[in-house]
Amino acid sequence: MVVVLSAWYYRRAITRSERHALALGYLGIALVFMINLQFAGLDVLKGGVSVFVAALSYSVFLIASAHTIQRVGAARFTAYSMTVATLLTTVHYAAQHGVQLVNFPAEFYALGLAMAVFCTVIPAFLMNAGMQRIGAGMTAMLSSIGPVMTIGLAYFFLHEAIAPVQLAGTALIIGSVLLLVRR
Repeated sequence: MVVVLSAWYYRRAITRSERHALALGYLGIALVFMINLQFAGLDVLKGGVSVFVAALSYSVFLIASAHTIQRVGAARFTAYSMTVATLLTTVHYAAQHGVQLVNFPAEFYALGLAMAVFCTVIPAFLMNAGMQRIGAGMTAMLSSIGPVMTIGLAYFFLHEAIAPVQLAGTALIIGSVLLLVRR
C-alpha cells in the first residue's frame, strides 16, 4: 500500500520490479486469505477488513514519517514517536484500568521492559533508519517478510501446523522480497 499511495501522492511511477514484487506479494496474501476465508467464513472477512484498515493507516503513517525522518533524522523521529506512543498508551491504560499496574511481581516488569526494548524500541529504530536510507515504499515491501518469519517461528517453536497453501503464499511473499533485494 505504501508503494501505491506514495506513487499516487508524489506522482511517481512504480518501477517494473516493484510492480512484480507487489503482484507476487499480494497474490501470496490473497491465496492464504482465501483459504482461511473458506474455512472460517465471516470472521476471517471481518478480521481481514480490520487488518486492511490498520495497514492503510500504517501506510499513511509511513509515508508521512518518511518526510519527517528525512528532515529530523531517524533516531530523533523514533525517540519522539516512541515517547508519544508510550504516553498515549499509558493514558489509555490508566483510563481503562486505573492504577492496577502496581501490584505485580518484579519478573512481570522485567519481562515487560525486555519486550518493550527488544520487540518495539529497537525494531522501531532499525525500521526508521532503514526508511531513511531506502525510502518508505521499499521499507514497507521488505518488511512484509516479518509475517513470513512469524509463520516459520510458530512452526518451529510452537509446533503450529502449516498448510500447503500457507507455504505457497509464503513462497510468493519471499519471492516478492527477493525481487526487491536483487536490485
